[in-house]
Parts: sequence; structure tokens; C-alpha cells
Amino acid sequence: MAVIDYIPEVKTLAGYDALSTISTYTNHVATAVSNTSSTYNITIKAPTEILTGKSFVLLFTPNIDNLASMQISINGGTAIPILVNGVAISAGVLKMNILYSLLVDNVNSKAFFNSVEYETSMTLALSDEITAITTGTAKMTFRSPFAVTLTKIPRISLSTASSVNLPTVDIKKNGSSIFSTPLRIDATEKTSVTATTPAVLSTTSIADDDELTFDINEAGTGAKGLKVTLFYRRT
Repeated sequence: MAVIDYIPEVKTLAGYDALSTISTYTNHVATAVSNTSSTYNITIKAPTEILTGKSFVLLFTPNIDNLASMQISINGGTAIPILVNGVAISAGVLKMNILYSLLVDNVNSKAFFNSVEYETSMTLALSDEITAITTGTAKMTFRSPFAVTLTKIPRISLSTASSVNLPTVDIKKNGSSIFSTPLRIDATEKTSVTATTPAVLSTTSIADDDELTFDINEAGTGAKGLKVTLFYRRT
């Protein structure tokens, strides 16, 4: 369903009347978000009077992580609670600078949370499929085309497993590792997902034009077809 900024409505002597209904709920996008203690103060372009007694979808990006029992106030109106599974939202569910949607029920004065955080992935080849991998720095280098946040621990995989030792990959942002524990694949395995010692990220934020380099710190024996997968969302 396409996101629109504001569905036009026409004012008559009887008040505001919808020109047409294009979906079950109208979508409204926040143009400004601030907070006063545990209330998000949200501005949208729609006149407040046309929202009274209606339900709609609100898309907004919090300016802070939410506090316990957070509420929203739209265009300076009365604050209403944000509910998750029917109960007041717990602290830290909504994260700063992430896009979310709320179903705002102006009939019953409640807002229901539904995440629309967008995650995608990319897989990069660090070797060909037929030659055993070798150790080395900057086996691949590229610059991020936009700012992203890593949403999961990256993973590496092989088309041919190492017979002994642990193929190990480090990813660096502007020369510094993004891991406190690097990516490893156990001997005879093809994926880091099953590694005895899982990787640990120390950095998840990548800015526009940051340089990313991929090092092979340990090649193992006979390992081939090395790839790395990054999971991220644009920020």
C-alpha cells in the first residue's frame, strides 16, 4: 500500500467530507516529532478536526527511544496511550531514528503499535568458486552508498568447507573492525551461523561514504567460494 502524505478532503457546510476512500485506513506522515517527558508530540499536515472520531495509520520516526507507558499527542491534541498487544508499551520498544507505524484509534483514544522497520541484505563474493581462499587484507573494498544500521550479525559462507582450521573474516569501517569477535566458520562447516564461537558486533552504524574493507585473517585448508552477507536498513 502506497504511503501518501495526506488524503485530500473537501470542506462543506456540514464540515469535512472525504472525497473518496482508497484504503481501509488513511495514512498520515509525521512532519515533526518531539517529546515532553513520556509523550511524543507529533505534527501532521491534516487539520485536527478531520481526525476527530476517525482511525488512521500514522507513520513517524521517534526522536528518542520510548519511555514506559509512552503516549502520543497529535497536532497538540489530547495525549493517548500507545498499546502493544493491548497493554501499555514497555520502555525501549520504539527506537530513535527508526520508521514506525501506529494505528491511531480516535474513537477509543488508543494507538496500536506495528513496526514497519525495513530490513534488507546484500551478499558479496570474497573469492571465486574454484580457487582455495588465501589470507589477506582488503580482499574487497567499497564505500557505503548511503547511511545504514546493521540489524543482524553479518554471516559468511563457503561453497567448499575447510578440512581443518577456521576460515575467519574481519570487516573494517574506515580501518577499524566492526567486531569484538570476528566471523568464523568451523572446520568441515560451510556457514558461520553454526560457529562454536559466534561473532560479536561492536559497531552497527555506518555513515554515508564510509569505507568498508573485508579481510581474510584465516583461510583454513581447501576452503572455496567465500561470501559475506550484510543485513541492514537505511538510516
